[in-house]
Amino acid sequence: MRDKRQTKPKAIYKWESLDRGTIYRARPQLILLTAFIVVTCCSLHLFRSAMAASERSASEHSAAANWMAVSAAPQATPTPTVVQFSQAIYQVTEGTVQTNITVTRTGPNTLPSTVDYVVNDGTATQKSDFTYASGFVLFQAGETSKTFAVLISDDAYGEGTETATLQLTGATGATIGTPSTATLEILDNELVDGVNNPIDDPRNFAAQHYHDFLNRDAIGSNDQAGLDFWTNETASCGSSGACLDDRRVNVSAAFFLSVEFQNTGYFAFRFYRASFPDSAPRPRGLPRYLEFLRDTQQLGRGVVVGTPNWEVVLEQNKQGFALAWVARADFLVEFPTSMTRDEYIDKLFLRLGVIPTQQERNQAVSAWDALGSLTEKRARTIRAVIDTGGAYNAQYNPAFVLLQYFGYLRRNPDDSPDNNFSGYDFWLNKMNQFSLPGEDVRIDQVALGRVKRAEMVRAFITAIEYRGRFGSDIRP
Repeated sequence: MRDKRQTKPKAIYKWESLDRGTIYRARPQLILLTAFIVVTCCSLHLFRSAMAASERSASEHSAAANWMAVSAAPQATPTPTVVQFSQAIYQVTEGTVQTNITVTRTGPNTLPSTVDYVVNDGTATQKSDFTYASGFVLFQAGETSKTFAVLISDDAYGEGTETATLQLTGATGATIGTPSTATLEILDNELVDGVNNPIDDPRNFAAQHYHDFLNRDAIGSNDQAGLDFWTNETASCGSSGACLDDRRVNVSAAFFLSVEFQNTGYFAFRFYRASFPDSAPRPRGLPRYLEFLRDTQQLGRGVVVGTPNWEVVLEQNKQGFALAWVARADFLVEFPTSMTRDEYIDKLFLRLGVIPTQQERNQAVSAWDALGSLTEKRARTIRAVIDTGGAYNAQYNPAFVLLQYFGYLRRNPDDSPDNNFSGYDFWLNKMNQFSLPGEDVRIDQVALGRVKRAEMVRAFITAIEYRGRFGSDIRP
């Protein structure tokens, strides 16, 4: 039987057997021990932190030192891509010919490069000695040499050697090197003034029309057959004055009416008329001579009607031209990108002086609504508008008159000796008088009939100013 007296349980641990007094007496030692342990732990933690910081500092210092060493080391300068003329002086003998100017590219050539060029007057002038040229050459990947053509005219003046100035004006994917300007020397082919005017020669007459209206040389563009055909048109007349008079008018008018010119020169003209109002830079909204030549040369680059794939080349040129056109700063002033589709179309037709048929307007709307970026829509639409029958017929007379000045006289109609638009207005009124109601000048015979009724071509090719480009006014 269990003893009912209370017994004290056995201590399991020694400290459990300590009485309160013993614990109290040991308290200072416990405090000191605890403090020692805390100080030791903190010291170890601080030591480890200091070591880590030291290691990071050393690592960062090492990285900085390495960076400074690398940046202090000499760096290899990349070899630049450079374009320049192949020589400082080019020479060609006077004649109705083409001479090729070579532009070279040095340095890396794995990417495309372009460079702009311009040919300006020196002692030689673009009116009588050569055809003004402005454009660009494109170096495709791997190409190191390209050429552009300068068209030379034949005259009967004994002038000695004359010069034109060639200049590279801007590059993409390259820098312009030296020489960036060059001289084209045109060596005279007569010592004294000739008696016969070169423009009276059937072959030279045809060849000069290639230069003046198509911006290419017949032989240089491998169009011997075309040159032979147009030469024979007047050469077959022999000495018959009446035949020559009629055939020369027909040949000359044919160049303006040709598929090639209609899709380059007249195509560009309608862009101007659709885009710009009467202003100081462009009186009556007409293109100016030099800008017009630049645009038609761009549109006609590589185009020779009748050769393989000429339609493809022409269409590519037209597409590129239209896309660049709607991105022009002066066009965006007149047609900001905030315009709606209908506002854009209506203003184009208004500028052209055309009230479109429903079919013509639908044509423009369809061009806009086709897939593509806003730039592509605007480019397609302006093409659709200017290619309507209404636009083509409305602008035909103003274009024909202006192109007589550009093609034959190589100047603006308000330049000297006119100094105003009185001559232009005279011929425009005459063309309007000889236009019959309902005529569609997209038909060649209809267009030629109007031109011949107005007798405008005859007046220009027999004018003293035109004939004076090439020699004296002594006529056959």
